[in-house]
Amino acid sequence: MAPNHASSVASSVEDGFTATVRMLQSEPRPTALFVTGTRLTIGTVAAIFSLWLKCPDQVAVVGFDDYEWAGAFRPRLTTVAQPAYWMGQRAAEVLIDRITVAREGPPEEWVLRGHLIVRESCGLYAGRGNV
Repeated sequence: MAPNHASSVASSVEDGFTATVRMLQSEPRPTALFVTGTRLTIGTVAAIFSLWLKCPDQVAVVGFDDYEWAGAFRPRLTTVAQPAYWMGQRAAEVLIDRITVAREGPPEEWVLRGHLIVRESCGLYAGRGNV
């Protein structure tokens, strides 16, 4: 079984860079990284290139949340896109309902699906667009 290289870090570019360098210099080196924040993703990509590694050939990257600039990276960044608009709309509806109806009770749980946008950084891209 492969070792777990999961790392908990703050959310700055520097934190992403430092954590990625640490993970990529460990043995065995991870072959793929799932990065959970915008700034962390920038740091991760910078670290990969600072170590002269090739993405996705030597280390694949998937970011969380799709950014306007994700397609500007080379290789273009594979991401998990959140339904941000619908999350905000549903949160506003729940808040307005609680205020206007003065409804109390436990928090509500809603699950909204994200979707994977496959680009070159994951190593599986074959010009397919969104998956």
